[in-house]
Amino acid sequence: MKKIIVLAILLSISYCSMQFINASSEGGTQKEFSNSLKITLNDDFQTLMRIDTIIGEVLVQFDLNTQITYFSSIECEDCLYFGDQKATRFNCLKEFSCVKSGTFQDVQISQDYIASGDLIDVRMVLDDVHFYLHGVYLIKSLYSNNQNPSKFAYQRIGLLLASESNQKYESQIFFSLYNQGKINKISYSLYYDEDLQNYQLTIPDYDSRLIPSRQSLFNLTLGWDGVFEYQKRYIFSGHLDFCGQQMLEKNTLNFYLDPSVNDHVFQIDESYFEDFNKFLIEHRREPDLSLFTVEQPGQWSQNQYFTLGIQIDIDQKGKLPKPKQFDVQFSSDQVMLYEGQGYYTINVNFIKDKFNFILGKRIFSKYLYYLYKDEQDQYKVALAPLQHKQQSLRKVQFI
Repeated sequence: MKKIIVLAILLSISYCSMQFINASSEGGTQKEFSNSLKITLNDDFQTLMRIDTIIGEVLVQFDLNTQITYFSSIECEDCLYFGDQKATRFNCLKEFSCVKSGTFQDVQISQDYIASGDLIDVRMVLDDVHFYLHGVYLIKSLYSNNQNPSKFAYQRIGLLLASESNQKYESQIFFSLYNQGKINKISYSLYYDEDLQNYQLTIPDYDSRLIPSRQSLFNLTLGWDGVFEYQKRYIFSGHLDFCGQQMLEKNTLNFYLDPSVNDHVFQIDESYFEDFNKFLIEHRREPDLSLFTVEQPGQWSQNQYFTLGIQIDIDQKGKLPKPKQFDVQFSSDQVMLYEGQGYYTINVNFIKDKFNFILGKRIFSKYLYYLYKDEQDQYKVALAPLQHKQQSLRKVQFI
């Protein structure tokens, strides 16, 4: 095993390739799964990657909601100003299998940043698969129109796959792998491993051992937010219940699933505060140690057995019977937090994000997320309960 690792490092040095150092191959998998690439990502949806012999290993941000893949050039002084002081910048050299294919000017690469630079093709090694990644943005200058921009991430790989009628949005990494015959279809699956505390990304397909059966995969009712060129987010519809009672009866809640989001605290739009407050008053569950407000979560002297439930709508198209919704329940221990000073607070932040509810590992740890093309050549998102999470899920209701 040590000889194999040493050989891989030597190959990456001699070809100046990019390599995900934590990607590994598993033996004994089914034939349909044996050609899949597997990548392990941390809690923030990042992974270590070998870019060149000068930089060595760097942390790269992955993003489900953008087509754009970029690296920061060693010439980018603006990147140092907006980014972390521990700079990780890329030197594109022809002798190291990196070639310039064009330029780009004033492209918005994220909500906060606009960039200019070169378009490059670069050699990469991903889970022992060698290929060229085409059309990467190499950022040489950067600016922001926001007064308080978020910290700039030096490297990012987009994983967006989306379609609308005849228009498709496919990230470079999938396009490059498919066109070079490294994968036989464009799809991926994702889940969060609570035991290992990391995300497992598979390109393409999914490991069938993780779910009860293929019949347990159900497409979600979805739309997608395509307002910005740099970001397109899938929107999933559903409902919210609190202590077993459905809330927001007049509104369907929009859910966004984003593995880069820390959802340890539930983030709910502040317009729903009155619904929560009314429920608590009606059920005589008012905080007894402090007020409950938008800014203050309130203090209770005991755990009031609060629960929170999320119902995500399932697409009802097709002839076979299917559940109406995926119903995910969070226990009182997840909804009420003991602060260690003799009181509990409700684990909810009310924020300005109208009709939206963003979830990360709380969903990915319970369900396999599978994005694929259907027979009409349109991208679909499906969920299936993970095998080891079956016991914690409420029984679904069939129609």
